[in-house]
Amino acid sequence: MGRRRLEMKRIEDKSARQVTFSKRRTGLLKKARELSILCAADVSVIVFSSTGKLYQYCSSNSLARIVWRYYNYIESETNPANGDPTEKADCSYSEYITSEELLQMVERQCVESSDDPASLVDLVVLENQIETALLQIKQAKTYTHLNAISGLQDKEKALTEEKSLLQSKKIGKRNARVKEGTLDLNVVPDVQNAD
Repeated sequence: MGRRRLEMKRIEDKSARQVTFSKRRTGLLKKARELSILCAADVSVIVFSSTGKLYQYCSSNSLARIVWRYYNYIESETNPANGDPTEKADCSYSEYITSEELLQMVERQCVESSDDPASLVDLVVLENQIETALLQIKQAKTYTHLNAISGLQDKEKALTEEKSLLQSKKIGKRNARVKEGTLDLNVVPDVQNAD
């Protein structure tokens, strides 16, 4: 005896709907995890419950990175002429979740935890997201500092070249004055010897 066919429509009973959501969400996340492990694929799943609670799974460290890849893919499909790789490299730091968004996620999960206590898995996922966000912020800060240092080094090099150019011009003018003075001195003794 097999399962009966379930009619695809909204479940009216609130508790039955919540139970079904919980079971199907768990199954969906399990299948996503299995797909990522078995096929070595980047998989991410984002689910919002009817109450607005966020459930997510990401096979890599950054859900934002996978979503960014998705946006880039969609953009390249709709606009194939706009495939400048340097432009994508410059925008690589805009893919990260902002600290404000992360704090809103934490606050939302803490507020909702009074209704549905957070499981250990949810807390571990939240901790990983916070650690990833901190790492990304540190990387962005390092990138900014390295760019500033590189700019200052370029400026220092240009100023050093300008200084050496000015010094060579100054030495050239000094040599020209010395030559003129030497010629004048040579002319004067010739005039005196002629008398």
